[in-house]
Amino acid sequence: LQLGAPPAEKKMAAFEDVLAAVRDEGKASHRAKAKEEGASAAAMEDLPLAPAEEQVLEGKALALKLEEEEENLRQLRIIMRNQILKLLCEHRYRVFSEPLDEGERKECEEKGVVGTDLLQILKKIDRKEVASTGALVACFGDLVSTTETLYGGDGGTNDDAKI
Repeated sequence: LQLGAPPAEKKMAAFEDVLAAVRDEGKASHRAKAKEEGASAAAMEDLPLAPAEEQVLEGKALALKLEEEEENLRQLRIIMRNQILKLLCEHRYRVFSEPLDEGERKECEEKGVVGTDLLQILKKIDRKEVASTGALVACFGDLVSTTETLYGGDGGTNDDAKI
C-alpha cells in the first residue's frame, strides 16, 4: 500500500497550532503589559489603525523607543524559542529535530532547497536572524520543503524516513 505525499499546504497546517500559539502568546504578553501599566479593558482591544503620521524622535525619546522595541523583539524571540523547544520535546516531531547529514544537505542544495531542521531554527532565533512571525513561517516553510525533498515528492522515498 503506497500513499501519495500530502501537499505542502497540509504539511504547513501541521505547524499551524505552533504559529497560532506564538501569535496568541504575543498578544497575551502585550495585554498583560498594558494591564500592568494601568490601561483599561477598552484600551486593550485591537482597534483599526489610523494612517501613520511622520514622527521624528530625537535624543532620549529615540533611545526609549529603541529600548522598547528591543524588549518587544526579545519577548517575541522567547515565545518563538519556547514553541520550538516544545516541538523538540514531542516525539511526533522527532524527524524534524535530527540534523541533516552531509549527503542530505547536498541533496537539498541540488534541488534548490534550504536544508533545515528544528535545531537550526532554534539557532537562528538565538542569533536574532528570526525576529518576526513571518520569518518563523518562512523557517517552517524551509523545514517542510526539506522533509518533502528528502522523504517525499519526486525523488525521495518514504522508506528513508527517520521515523
